[in-house]
Amino acid sequence: MHGLHARPCTGNVRAGRTAAQPGAVNIRSTGRPFTRPQSSAQPTTTMSPIDMQERMQFLKEDLNHLFDEQGIDASQYDDVVNFLDPITKYSNVQGYMFNIRMLKGVFDPLFQLHDIKQTGQYEVTSRWTMTMKFTPARALGVSRWWSPVITFTGTSLYGFNPANGRINRHVDTWDSVTNQQFFSFEAFGDFWKQMVQTFTTPALESPKYTLLKRTAKFQVRQYDPFLVARTALDNLPQSSSSSSSGDPSLNATGSSSSTSSSDAHGTGANSSSSSSS
Repeated sequence: MHGLHARPCTGNVRAGRTAAQPGAVNIRSTGRPFTRPQSSAQPTTTMSPIDMQERMQFLKEDLNHLFDEQGIDASQYDDVVNFLDPITKYSNVQGYMFNIRMLKGVFDPLFQLHDIKQTGQYEVTSRWTMTMKFTPARALGVSRWWSPVITFTGTSLYGFNPANGRINRHVDTWDSVTNQQFFSFEAFGDFWKQMVQTFTTPALESPKYTLLKRTAKFQVRQYDPFLVARTALDNLPQSSSSSSSGDPSLNATGSSSSTSSSDAHGTGANSSSSSSS
């Protein structure tokens, strides 16, 4: 059996050239202590976390200017912004801003933000309603017969770049369609059906409401308080049957009950209702 034999070192390692032996490593002494060479790599820096509450508050305020003269703050969007909805797709901030300008030029859009909340580490989701009036119809002089109004409700998912806190992703979904993938013919059909509608809503006084959700089969609306009917019941003549009953509480209760019933049916206070589309 072969063993390993160690030969003790009895002297210092001599400086100078020695004949290299196969498999041997020559060590040359310089008389100076050994120091580890310094690395040229730069020290790593830790990214500061994004204040998502601040980002969400910014977005909530900025969306108020989506279609007005001020416009949204483009400096808060990354150079690469991946925008996607069922019929539109862009991959840079220039395309993103062009899409907004195009909608303002062709339509008279109204954007209503209903809710916004954080749904991921660097993500927030909003719920909205957007109504767009086709402005060329009036310029063409056909608005009396054809003045389409396109309405969509849905959600938007915004993604933020963790390196700088800017928006780098925006994905829309529509409540009116099931196929949300680009390019959705179902979504384009919904848009086109609203564009070619030739009927107009009569200019009649009607209760004001906010459209919260529009699907292919129904709508969810929130009505403002409104008065249906009002009548004064305090000075009604007493009927002979009530007088003969001799029960004054019946007369008082009946008057109070009638007034209460009138008030209850006279207003619709912030109620949500559904109606077929």
